[in-house]
Amino acid sequence: MFESIFNKLSHRLALAFIFGFVGYITTEGIFALINRYFEFFGRPQNYFYSILMAWVVIEGIYRSGPILDRIIKWDKKPIRRLVLEIISGSIFGLIVFVFLRLLIDFATGAGYVLLLDELIISLVTILFIILLNLIGFAYMLLNNWRISVVQLERSKKESAEFQFEMLKSQINPHFLFNSLNTLSSLIYEDKEKASSFIRKLSEVYRRVLDTRSKYLVTLKEELEFIDSYVYLLKIRFDQKLILSINIAEEYKERLIAPMTLQLLIENAVKHNIISEKKPLNIDIDVEDGSLAVTNKLQRKISEEKGSAIGLKNIMSRYALVTDLQVKFSENEEEFKVLVPLI
Repeated sequence: MFESIFNKLSHRLALAFIFGFVGYITTEGIFALINRYFEFFGRPQNYFYSILMAWVVIEGIYRSGPILDRIIKWDKKPIRRLVLEIISGSIFGLIVFVFLRLLIDFATGAGYVLLLDELIISLVTILFIILLNLIGFAYMLLNNWRISVVQLERSKKESAEFQFEMLKSQINPHFLFNSLNTLSSLIYEDKEKASSFIRKLSEVYRRVLDTRSKYLVTLKEELEFIDSYVYLLKIRFDQKLILSINIAEEYKERLIAPMTLQLLIENAVKHNIISEKKPLNIDIDVEDGSLAVTNKLQRKISEEKGSAIGLKNIMSRYALVTDLQVKFSENEEEFKVLVPLI
């Protein structure tokens, strides 16, 4: 415990000065209460003796840490270790006090000992050793709490990063699968379009890989990606797919989860009829600070219920980066998604 708190000699000396100074004043104050004469600066050498004793005791407690670790470790039984620190520190402190007292008496030739004085000084010594250990114990608890908070935040971050990677791993195969399905149909319908589709697909997928490590991108970057993606859709659907984007420049530096628009457009294309008689209209604009993606609702009659991987993915990714929620609404004419701009 004390190894981490007072690993610098200057810290231990400062603490010895404080405890020695306060300890001597406390002792003299007790003497004054029992009708003994009290002089604050009468015997300055006694302050020196008190500070010297405090420093020796603190050094002893500090040096005894590794030895006590072999008996009881802090992380195993902290309360028992605290009691052991107090007992061993008190015994060591009393030994130091007796030794210094005898040394001082021998050096000064005092030749007398007042039992009450010795008892009071011993009790004050034990009291300050207990206080010193409690301060160290409280520091250790506080430090461990701070470390646990940091570790918890790190674990949360690592968990969020892992979840984010898992969510992105859902997007890329899903996007590639749908693109290859489109390509397979184009190969038989129009080889030139298929060739153009492959070139554009490589460009789009390069953009997908560029955003792989990003939690968020600017709306401007997302719109640039959508231009390339919609080009692929136009090769297949031509004028049967109508995309309208109306976004003011002031919103284009706001942030959005990468490939959000692609997933929403893909979701609209997947679940709705697209034909010359029923072209699919998709509008993208801003409503109350959120990106609004609205498509005309013309569901496929024979459509089976899908997994909604795109919508679930968007909601999950936003939950990792913000408290703002993705909202959905639907009526007989349209389906709308409101995506928060961060």
